[in-house]
Amino acid sequence: MTDTQKVQYFQMLGREPDPNRDTLLGEDKSVQSGKHEINIGLSPGIYSIYTIGIDKAGNVSKASQPVRIEIKSKKK
Repeated sequence: MTDTQKVQYFQMLGREPDPNRDTLLGEDKSVQSGKHEINIGLSPGIYSIYTIGIDKAGNVSKASQPVRIEIKSKKK
């Protein structure tokens, strides 16, 4: 989707991405040249995160491939 207006980030809760069920972590409305980023606070644990893009007309892209992230707690 070349004219993406915003990108939404989701935490995948099931086996497949489903924006209607999964947790919306946030969105980036300042997408430029296909680059996007977001700052989110995650507690220690394992997460599968994916994105979807939405263009100016409201068309929604297919979900990206989920990325597995592990957040470890700090040692004291």
